[in-house]
Amino acid sequence: MKYLFLGIACIVLLLLFMLLYSTTRKKPKRFAGTTIYISPEVPSYGNLQNAYLQLPGGQRIELTDSANVPLLKYETGISYEPRTNHLVFAPKKTPGIDSIRYYFLRTFGMHTYVASFPDGTTVWLSSDSRLYIPTTGRKDGPNMLLAGEAYFKLSEKYTAFSSAKPFILGLMDRDSCKRSLELRGKSFTVSAYPKDDSSSVEAIKGFATIKYTDGKKEKRLVKEGYRGWWQACNSALHLSHLEKDPEPAWKQDLLKFQEVSIRQVMKAVCRNYNVEVKYGTFKEQKMTITISRTQSLDNALKLLYYNTGIPFIFDQGVIWVGS
Repeated sequence: MKYLFLGIACIVLLLLFMLLYSTTRKKPKRFAGTTIYISPEVPSYGNLQNAYLQLPGGQRIELTDSANVPLLKYETGISYEPRTNHLVFAPKKTPGIDSIRYYFLRTFGMHTYVASFPDGTTVWLSSDSRLYIPTTGRKDGPNMLLAGEAYFKLSEKYTAFSSAKPFILGLMDRDSCKRSLELRGKSFTVSAYPKDDSSSVEAIKGFATIKYTDGKKEKRLVKEGYRGWWQACNSALHLSHLEKDPEPAWKQDLLKFQEVSIRQVMKAVCRNYNVEVKYGTFKEQKMTITISRTQSLDNALKLLYYNTGIPFIFDQGVIWVGS
């Protein structure tokens, strides 16, 4: 009989504990009229991955791991400062190698990485981008290859009136290296994502010449103060004036949009948080909005909802837009 009463008492205590937990636990907030849930306890930052530098032999060194800094310095002579995401290149040249071998800098979301080179050139690399840096030079080869978006501040030897060769940037965009840029001047922003329908160059200080690798089409010039862009598989060049503050907003950890479609905004948001997007039914509209690249994905989706009234649902690495 004693054991019976003891068992009943244990069951009663368990039920009381479960009732107390269910009434005191914080529940996710829900916006009226939508199916967006924001949890205040565990904010989502998307699918975060570490940027890495891949060495010519295939070895990868994650750049957010400070324990790898001595190894990087020993293997390549490249210094890395984790607090500022800054790489300083002074790579050792390998004699007797005719083919070009590359360092491969790969970035993911939210952080901008900076690479400085011995000639004085500095490159800021944006989200979801790849920069190929040759370890050995070749007279007719590119200085670098880009798949993604980057801001270039070139060495003084590439100034507009220099007798030296221009800075040559190979574009690994959707057209698969059919174009390269010859840059003369000080600062440029280049966007060449392999999955985008268009690519562009902004000649902030200097001018850019678009060169076709097959040699069949004539070169196209983008003058200082202009943005030139082109569609994939199309040689037509479109030009427009740059804004007063032409440096890319992502360089200041911002995503800025002015009168652009929701799909264009989501393309940048997905790159920043390293997630995918799928669309349901929603009313197309133009947006003017500024989003901090370092805030949580939950807060970014909340801001998008307040500006559009459209539900944005994040579930298992995918943002669902609309109903």
